Amino acid sequence: MSVGVLVVAALTTTAGPWHALAAQTVEPPPAVAQADAEVARLRAQADDLSGRYFAALGRLAEVSRRVEEVEARLPEIDAERSRLQALANERAVTAYKRSGNATDLGLVFDAADPLDAARRSQLLDRLNARDADVVRQLRATTERLQAQRAQLRDAKDQAAAALDGVRTQGAEIDRLLTDAQARRDAAVAAATTTTTVAAARVTTTTRPAVPGGSGPVVPPTAPPTYVPTPGTHPHHDEPFLVCTRTREASGNYGAVNPAGPYLGAYQFLQSTWNSVANHSGRTTLIGVPPNLASPYDQDDLAWTLYEWQGAGPWGGLCSDA
Repeated sequence: MSVGVLVVAALTTTAGPWHALAAQTVEPPPAVAQADAEVARLRAQADDLSGRYFAALGRLAEVSRRVEEVEARLPEIDAERSRLQALANERAVTAYKRSGNATDLGLVFDAADPLDAARRSQLLDRLNARDADVVRQLRATTERLQAQRAQLRDAKDQAAAALDGVRTQGAEIDRLLTDAQARRDAAVAAATTTTTVAAARVTTTTRPAVPGGSGPVVPPTAPPTYVPTPGTHPHHDEPFLVCTRTREASGNYGAVNPAGPYLGAYQFLQSTWNSVANHSGRTTLIGVPPNLASPYDQDDLAWTLYEWQGAGPWGGLCSDA
């Protein structure tokens, strides 16, 4: 099972000109500081929601696994029940044909000795009774398994409904985060008007003031271009990561499964990747397609998710690796 879904907005801190005044310990304008606090608060809410989401995802994966186990056993039990039922029927027909009637024991199995025929008839009865008992047991087992499957399907539906509820909350968090970031960008743009001149006096890295004015309004800085982390992650050879990426994508870090789409060696959904990036503080990875991220970064977020939520997001199948 590939890892699940949570929408988290791609947020980055926009640098303003006042950062050039860091040596003078100039604080960001109050409006920007307030917007930063709001973004941080909503990010924390998103992270808390992620925990509940992954808990629901883990429950859903466990229920799905149990359903699959039950469904895999049912055909085998049904086939064995059918075989024994056919065998019992065949023996009953054979006994009837050979005996002619229920009281003529001398013809059972063409026996010359009536006592021997009686013993053989009793043996046949016992064999048939034993097979019939096995069939009854198998039928009862099948009925129990079918009832269990129905219960598990109900539980799966309930878990899926709960998961949908969490996704709805995630969409609301996403909206709030986007609005908060927009407010912060507006605060930065407004603050830039009054800070550019002061910044120009202490640094040559900012734009000079426009003669006769207060300086240009510098638009918010765009999120930085993704720079892949090179090298090999310290946990690259951990048994869990090896097992998971082998099972999910045959170790292919560029893998794409359009069903999700599930991306990369660990078959992340984009929103799950974003959630883990937000949780780990690696906000520059938010929005980066997992299959385009470096092996180091994919290993890093997969290991982070494993330490955070265990093997549940992948269905728990590599939990003993």
